[in-house]
Amino acid sequence: MALELGPVDPVILGLSEIPLAPPSISGPRYTHLGSNAEFFIYSDSPAALDVVHLDVIDPEGSIVAHYSGNLSVTRGAASKLLPFAVNDKPGIWTIRTRDLVSGATATAELKVER
Repeated sequence: MALELGPVDPVILGLSEIPLAPPSISGPRYTHLGSNAEFFIYSDSPAALDVVHLDVIDPEGSIVAHYSGNLSVTRGAASKLLPFAVNDKPGIWTIRTRDLVSGATATAELKVER
């Protein structure tokens, strides 16, 4: 397998004796504008500390930066509280998590109502 290295961007390589399992995500299926929704992210990574990136995507398909970001997963679990504003868009939101080491992803959907 060939690996191309760029002149600026770093490349981090990791080795594992077994394939890494994708993260999983759980949380409510419904919430209302002006309410909180808490999601739990789980990782079976053998690492003591795993990092996942969370994208919160509105009903129009746009990533909402102030709800998104990296999470430290310690002891296999992390949580993310999403405090939906009254002026957020109602509809089906997507919560997507990606393990930064393996690249594996998991998604959940959340129906946000007025």
